[in-house]
Parts: sequence; C-alpha cells; structure tokens
Amino acid sequence: VRVRENLIRRYPASYKDDFSVQYEHLKSKITLFFVSPSSELNDEISELIMFVSHCLKCYPSFHEEFPKMLEDLIRKHNSILPSELRLVICKSLIILRNRDLYQPVLLMKLFFELLGCPDKILREMLKLHIITDIRNINLKNSNNKMNRAIQLLFIPCCLKPLQSLPKSQSR
Repeated sequence: VRVRENLIRRYPASYKDDFSVQYEHLKSKITLFFVSPSSELNDEISELIMFVSHCLKCYPSFHEEFPKMLEDLIRKHNSILPSELRLVICKSLIILRNRDLYQPVLLMKLFFELLGCPDKILREMLKLHIITDIRNINLKNSNNKMNRAIQLLFIPCCLKPLQSLPKSQSR
C-alpha cells in the first residue's frame, strides 16, 4: 500500500483508475463491516482509509465525497465502531483538514459532538487537536471570522451543563 501511495503521489494521472478501485473497495469493505464486523476487516478498512486520505489531494473529484462519507460514518455509527477505527477516522479527517480538503468549522463541530464519546484516548486526541487547530488558525494573525464561527459552536456546548442544573445552582 505504501508503494502504491508513493506512486500515486508522483504520477496521479497514471494511477487514477487504481485509486478509484481502492476507493470503491473501501466503500464495499465498510458496507461489509456493518453486515459482519470483524477485527480483520477493521484493520483493512483502517489501512484503506489512511491510504485514501493521503492520496486524496491528487484527485479533486473525490474531495467532497470522501470527507462526507467519513463524517457520516463516525457520526451515525460512533457507538458501534471499534475504538481503533474511530481513531483512524478522526486522524484521517485531521489529515484532510491539514491539507485544506475539509473545513475547520465542520471538523470542530464533529469533534465537539464526539467529545461525549466514552473512548478516553479519542477524547484526548480530539481535545488536543481542537486546541492546536485554534492556536494555528490564529498563529500569524487573528482570524476573526473563523473565531466567531468556532465560538458559535463552542458556547452552546459549554452552556448545556449549566442549563440542566436547577436555577438556584446555576447562579
């Protein structure tokens, strides 16, 4: 897989069909995983997800479909996915974000939702990425538009616990 990934990065036009085959293979493996989950399939899906994530920049026709597929997969099936697969999906989305193939606000919204996941390793990774990403967005200069969008996501998450308390305790 690493050799194929390297070849695709060097000669994207020559390997477009190969990439498409691997992408379709990933989609079929995900479907098969939900019919019959197994650790063997989990490893294969993880490897294919990382392969597609690393090569996606070479093929603009897949830029919208792949991140959406991963987002839907982790959002809808978070509770039944194995921990390793959840981590791989989140790492893949981070790779896509770092290559500007996925919007930071969409990623942060998804990650804020996943912070309620019982997986401690995943929560730590998500918190670290959220903090690092906000810091990097504002590193060179303050991006007020992005900051406002992130605040609109963050404030309701912080207020939820306060709203559930009785009025006498929330003050």
